[in-house]
Amino acid sequence: MKFILRKDIPTLAKGETGICIDSFSIITHTHFEGMREQSLKDIKSVPVGILEELRNFLNETYADIKQYFIVRFISGISTTSVGVPKNTKVATISIASQVGYTSAWQLDGANYDFDTLVTSDLSLIAAYTPIDYTITYNLNGGVEETNPASYNILTPTIIFESPTQEGYTFDGWFGDAEFTDDAITELPLGSTGNVELWAKWTEVVEG
Repeated sequence: MKFILRKDIPTLAKGETGICIDSFSIITHTHFEGMREQSLKDIKSVPVGILEELRNFLNETYADIKQYFIVRFISGISTTSVGVPKNTKVATISIASQVGYTSAWQLDGANYDFDTLVTSDLSLIAAYTPIDYTITYNLNGGVEETNPASYNILTPTIIFESPTQEGYTFDGWFGDAEFTDDAITELPLGSTGNVELWAKWTEVVEG
């Protein structure tokens, strides 16, 4: 795209784009919309491709005119770019959710602070962190110290160890205090959510 530099609102041929330096505006003339003026001070709605070409043009022509920067949001193979006026904040965009993970936009490995004023081009990366879930054991008088107290979606399958209690036999771990469901022996890889288990006992009757 070729920009035409003017000091006033130019008369453009259809398809041309001009820059009016006195009012810092982009003026385009399309076949469908006639003349359209876009202030460089309100540059967010201008297509990023035009912004990049415009900035290169202005930097070459007037080195002191730098009105905006490009912020790229990169998530996997997808990239969304937005133009941000200099010394303003960029608004966050949504990140695709993943079960078992928290997500955040990061810059150089740290969560980006969206209250920061933009003073340069930025590439923000979508980062996912596994959520740590708790495992609570209701021992009902028993003793057990080897089962893990937490896990996340990447934790290998956990095989629950049996507790001990003098004078009782262990009948299994259950997911409710009334022992109405089947006994739980393991927590498979890929599980999510906090877990609470209850130990069931049968008293040994000596005959």
